[in-house]
Amino acid sequence: FIESIGVYPIGSIAELNSGEAGIVLPTDINNGLRPLVLVTRDSNKAYCDAKIVDTNAETQAENGRPYMISALHPDGTYGLKLEDFRNINKNKDYKSIS
Repeated sequence: FIESIGVYPIGSIAELNSGEAGIVLPTDINNGLRPLVLVTRDSNKAYCDAKIVDTNAETQAENGRPYMISALHPDGTYGLKLEDFRNINKNKDYKSIS
């Protein structure tokens, strides 16, 4: 059941094990435990070029480990507000990491 609905609600502020942070995006129902994350903060929590990280892929962060969500934070953490991402379009020219 959890795998179907996911444990990372869409729009959550997620911090990755790389230290980067972003917003959880809609993902395939079969990948609820390893969603897509639109990363907009680097490991120092500074603004960075937006990129989509697929935590279900075998991609590795700069630290050599596979990307994973390490924590969820309240809306507004690191200056990330869901309201700012309402009209996000996955097909935009974001760099995809997968």
